[in-house]
Amino acid sequence: MGPDNALAFQLADEGYAVWLGNARGNTYSRNHTTRSTEHPYFWRFSWHEIGYFDIPAMIDYALKTNEQGHKSIHYIGHSQGTTVFYTLMSTRPEYNDKIRTAQMLAPVAFMNNMVNPLVRALGPYLGYQNTYSLLFESQEFLPYNDFVLALAYNACGQDSRFSSYCSILYDSSPDGRSNTEQQSGHFRYYDYGKKKNMKVYDLKIPPDYPTNLITSKTHLWYGDNDIMAAVVDVLRLSDTLPNMELHHMEDPEWNHGDFVTNWEVRKYINDPIINLIKEMDAQN
Repeated sequence: MGPDNALAFQLADEGYAVWLGNARGNTYSRNHTTRSTEHPYFWRFSWHEIGYFDIPAMIDYALKTNEQGHKSIHYIGHSQGTTVFYTLMSTRPEYNDKIRTAQMLAPVAFMNNMVNPLVRALGPYLGYQNTYSLLFESQEFLPYNDFVLALAYNACGQDSRFSSYCSILYDSSPDGRSNTEQQSGHFRYYDYGKKKNMKVYDLKIPPDYPTNLITSKTHLWYGDNDIMAAVVDVLRLSDTLPNMELHHMEDPEWNHGDFVTNWEVRKYINDPIINLIKEMDAQN
């Protein structure tokens, strides 16, 4: 969004030290001390590892490197950035003391009412222990390279005969909003299948994340037209959080991407978040 509208720039202009998290597996995080990206074990992780290992490493690094004696930070996450936050704060609750405020944009935990057509289509195949999930669990999904970029450009360009199919993947229509069949309906640990679950968890079914242990001040920002974070799922999550505040977007068309790319994001998201951060800092 550029220096005039991006939240990171606005926070820097207000005098805050801004750190941008870099989750494992993305374009800018492909190095490993011993493994190549060609090795299947490089990809053997989920957002649980990002939340349990990577996010606390980022928090501690920022606090140590800043050298101003701060004991806590303000955390801002969007989509998966919220999921990994809940993972960390519920499994390592001591980190709640290191959070002044948590701003959760399009929060994703429970997803049984999510209507994203791509995720719904792949969920039954990649979301369970079967031949498909075993095939893909140790591989990069949609690798970022010239071939994939060229394929996407030619298949989804405006002049492509397949452009209508591409648009379906990003359709934000609220029709059929309640998909109660989507997966388990739980926000829980990774499901290895009954046999390995017994070895890892001593349970046939993975345990739920104890989100009631998330005591840091958590602000949930959500919209009615979000195909990844359905309103009913956000409200269900909010019922489990002991120290949260809801922020409902008045625009009925506000969708998942609008939280970071809408032309009026400064007015509806950035400025209110900065005000909340200032209010919390003024109390300390």
